[in-house]
Amino acid sequence: MTRIAFMLTLLGMALPSSVLGKSSSTIAAEEFAKLPRFSSPVISPNGRYLAAKMSNGDKSYLVMKDLQDADGKLTKLSDGKYYINWFGWANNERLLLSVRKNRKIRKYVLTVSTIGSVKIDGSEPIFYKAKPNRDGYFKRNPGLVSLMIDDPDHVLLTLDDSRNNWAAPIVHKVNLKTGKRERVQDNPTGVSHWIADQYGELKVGLRYERGAKGKAVELLLKDKETNDWKLVQTADYFDEDRIRPVRVSPEDSNILLVDGGKSKGLDEFSRFDGLVKFDTRTMSLGDDYQDKDYQRIKDDVEFLLADDDVHIVSRSRDKSVFVLQAQRSNKPDRYFVFNSENGQLTYLASEYPELEKSILSKKQAVYYLARDNYEVPAYLSLPEKKTENLPAVILVHGGPNARHYADFDPMVQMLVSRGYAVLQPQFRGSIGFGDAHRMAGKKQWGKLMQDDVADGASWLVNEGIADKARICIVGGSYGGYAAAMGLSKDPDLYKCGVSINGVLDFPLLRREIRDLSLYKGLRREGLNDSEEAEQVSPVHQAERIKAPLMLFHVKGDTVANVEHSRRMNDAMLAKDKSVEYIELKGGEHWRTNNEQEIEKFQAVDRFLKTHLDPAN
Repeated sequence: MTRIAFMLTLLGMALPSSVLGKSSSTIAAEEFAKLPRFSSPVISPNGRYLAAKMSNGDKSYLVMKDLQDADGKLTKLSDGKYYINWFGWANNERLLLSVRKNRKIRKYVLTVSTIGSVKIDGSEPIFYKAKPNRDGYFKRNPGLVSLMIDDPDHVLLTLDDSRNNWAAPIVHKVNLKTGKRERVQDNPTGVSHWIADQYGELKVGLRYERGAKGKAVELLLKDKETNDWKLVQTADYFDEDRIRPVRVSPEDSNILLVDGGKSKGLDEFSRFDGLVKFDTRTMSLGDDYQDKDYQRIKDDVEFLLADDDVHIVSRSRDKSVFVLQAQRSNKPDRYFVFNSENGQLTYLASEYPELEKSILSKKQAVYYLARDNYEVPAYLSLPEKKTENLPAVILVHGGPNARHYADFDPMVQMLVSRGYAVLQPQFRGSIGFGDAHRMAGKKQWGKLMQDDVADGASWLVNEGIADKARICIVGGSYGGYAAAMGLSKDPDLYKCGVSINGVLDFPLLRREIRDLSLYKGLRREGLNDSEEAEQVSPVHQAERIKAPLMLFHVKGDTVANVEHSRRMNDAMLAKDKSVEYIELKGGEHWRTNNEQEIEKFQAVDRFLKTHLDPAN
């Protein structure tokens, strides 16, 4: 392989000089809040064209750049009217994309997605129509099954549901240009998820039993000789031994790549392009590549960029052009193009160019002991100068089956820039630390998971890092629940709390989920009992709260109904508690609306300043 030569160019984006070189303490909250200016770049199969998502103001667009065009011209491929789920190259001439919008269907606000394609010059857009089921509405959003790389005119999509089964998609072969489709797999048995190889041959089906107690997921493999579907495993969704198919190996379509589980029942099993590597010092996930050329690219670029963790995020089909992502916790993600034929490394853009040269905080991997002597991992971020007796923020991730990462986090950086110590606990129930750690959080909403978070706050005090009188708990989604529940369960520990788009009333959630025939998830978490649900619902425990609570919710949230925060606000007011409620029109659960993100960051900044007094 040719030795790497470093060459710097920019993808049509200038760095605003007004922000460059600033201390983070002088940067306005809105600069941290803005959506990434550039993200998710993917290279075309021939390595000539690059597609990416760019944000300009309050909208995100899909854009394309010809890497052989010296003038840096960008072609806009979407109008910004819809949220972008994902996009990728169908062939060298057309880009495949999935977009979504929220629609009120009966009494629910639901997210409805559609799949389409567009030519690289922005012409000939087409969306592939899905048909409602016999009840008159869509039970599952359409999805991509295979790009069919040997047939550039077609893809495999799931557009329609079976008319007789809930969320049971039928597989169609779809013409990219005309939208004409041909049914290739019916679905009389209720398969919920299909996996095919890159050539379009179906290999795997996942079926979820309805109303089953315990054994809930069935794994089916297609027999190569008879084309019949063979039941390989039946297991509970949360079973540690459940085989979790990821995709078919691109090198050998007879090999199924899986995430965890045991190989019993699989004739050919498990070989990865990249092996996941966990660094116990930084608690970060990295990639090791079996392909020696891939590994050499990663190693060489990491050597050039010193402190960055480098990932290959896209490549041309002949492996001559690669898109690389460089990450570190105190610098926005940056993207590069590497040409393996001439050894050139070309800089594309930063996700947050306004923050690129600012002095930001680096996350430290720490462990603290919970009250039962269990070692809980976490990230700790500290201000630039002072490191003792600080006002502190406990920042709780969503999920709860999610985790914090050792990457750049705008909210963390804003908080640290204001003088707060920020602890991000990986409480039991978080993923990425083994099945035992994840499973320990089962049926622990408001219990052990909440205690792990509280013990992190106590650890900060015991270590002399935090002032015990100035600790606030903040989070979104599940983290929003944990913030409100923390004020109720540990009323003397926290000075204030901020709940963003939180689930706060389990009796309400039980009614919502029962209406949608998805009751089993709450039952698995032990929340199907009315009394139990009330005991761990902040709405029903508001009387115990002593500290001020900020509630922030977007009306268009399809994951956590805005009614949760409305009820929490009413409960706080009824008990004469200190509460501030901010409700915004539209939007959604995710970080996708620039205007709302700015308002959220500014509100959090103001609220914490009022109650934690970071200047003291």
